[in-house]
Amino acid sequence: MSALRLEHDDGIAIVTIDLPGASVNKVSAALRTEFAELFGGIESDTTVKGVVLMTGKPDTWIAGADIDEFLAMHGVTDAESLSRGGQALLARLESLRVPVVAAIHGACLGAGLETALACHYRVASDHPKTVLALPEVQLGIIPGAGGTARLPRLIGLAASLDLMLTGKQLDGRRARSAGIVDETVPAPILLREAKRAALALADGKLKPKGARRRGSPKFAENLPGLRGFIFRKARQGPGRRFGAGDRFPDFSGSRKTVGVRGGARDGGSSRSLGLGRLLRLRKSDLETVGAHQRSRHGDEDEA
Repeated sequence: MSALRLEHDDGIAIVTIDLPGASVNKVSAALRTEFAELFGGIESDTTVKGVVLMTGKPDTWIAGADIDEFLAMHGVTDAESLSRGGQALLARLESLRVPVVAAIHGACLGAGLETALACHYRVASDHPKTVLALPEVQLGIIPGAGGTARLPRLIGLAASLDLMLTGKQLDGRRARSAGIVDETVPAPILLREAKRAALALADGKLKPKGARRRGSPKFAENLPGLRGFIFRKARQGPGRRFGAGDRFPDFSGSRKTVGVRGGARDGGSSRSLGLGRLLRLRKSDLETVGAHQRSRHGDEDEA
């Protein structure tokens, strides 16, 4: 069964993410393949003016990556390949010829938030179950699909590091205040408002805030001295909370890892290599989380 359902309404392609046999949506190899095929179809269909990505799950947009895929890796090379593949897929999403609106309801975490960041506009429900976060740091790893580049270029370096190095969760309203989402609306009208935004973007009547192509939107953060200071302060703060750096990923070693100096593709090799090495070191943590993920959600395809 397909994880993606496609409907058309007034020139808008409405894509519903609904992983079959699972209680939550997770980014798996099968889902990545379906997305690649979907993007090809959208590019060739001249009747499509915009896209809305929504969820078919009651409480989850995309809850993150499939941990079992991490556990199946045999080494750093496998992890690097997975990261590069994710970056390439989201770069393709970002460069689609039509605007893509993320209609976010429920948990939008990890690879889910990275997917939303690659969309051109984000509308979130104001429901309490809608939360956005990059929780990878709690496993001692880093976001590997371009989020460490897109988020700083959208909301600034200091604000991004605060989220990436703590795993802090934001509800829809706080995510809007932070600049991560463009609108928050009541859940019952989320699809309607996302379609409105997609049409307005397609017609040029709505301009998304958008991320800078390079650098931070905070002017002072682009100054070399201040960038270094922000990295040092971030490591001193969250680093202590994660226990003398044992589980704390080293973002500061490469400015390309947190990509304020270039686009989402710049430094992609650095991010992939960093994730690959960290996954090798944190496999015991991932095994624990994978077991918890299966027992908590009771997915039929993983029973």
